[in-house]
Amino acid sequence: MKIICIAQQKGGVGKTTTAINLAGTFTEMGAQVRVLDADPQQSALCWALPQRLPFPVHSAEFHAAHPVRWAKTVLSHKGDVLIVDTSPGIGPLFNACVELSDLILLPCGPSSIELFALRQTVEALSVLKGPLAPAFPRLLIVPSRVDPSTPEGAQLNAELLSFGLEVGPTLPFDMAFVRAFTSGETVSSIAGGSAADQSLKALADHIIGMLPWH
Repeated sequence: MKIICIAQQKGGVGKTTTAINLAGTFTEMGAQVRVLDADPQQSALCWALPQRLPFPVHSAEFHAAHPVRWAKTVLSHKGDVLIVDTSPGIGPLFNACVELSDLILLPCGPSSIELFALRQTVEALSVLKGPLAPAFPRLLIVPSRVDPSTPEGAQLNAELLSFGLEVGPTLPFDMAFVRAFTSGETVSSIAGGSAADQSLKALADHIIGMLPWH
């Protein structure tokens, strides 16, 4: 089983949107996928309320006093891929995810505040890397909510490459992501073949290239 955590210092960067829709794409590809919601806001669990998602979403409440108990709960789940949606911030949950995961996805949109928060996240990861090497997870920046017709969107990829980390395929600014949440479904189920769907498939393929599980 491969564990993918989605983390960022800032909220509202697309962590839950990426978690749910990536899980839908992996499921469509034939993988057994589970999503764990470790964010107190429980956005992933809210997304799953209509019971239309093709994969289970479980609560994974984190208590800073019991990180080992949380890790054991995460590892008790079975499947090909486990995607953990986390709360904003750099703290005990972030540290636990770094220790546990095979891959950390770092979504980031084109705004300057998101880029600043990403830099803080990357700096925190660099501090943790020393004690955890060589078991440190792979890292992948995911450009999100990108409109390439704007100056900010057009230059985002170059900005992200300056962080010195691998940058994955871009997730576009697309109302299909909003509609997927509204309907309690995934982009692959409501907008198959759309630009949003194709971007998710490209991201899934990229991740499989990094972490093959077959």
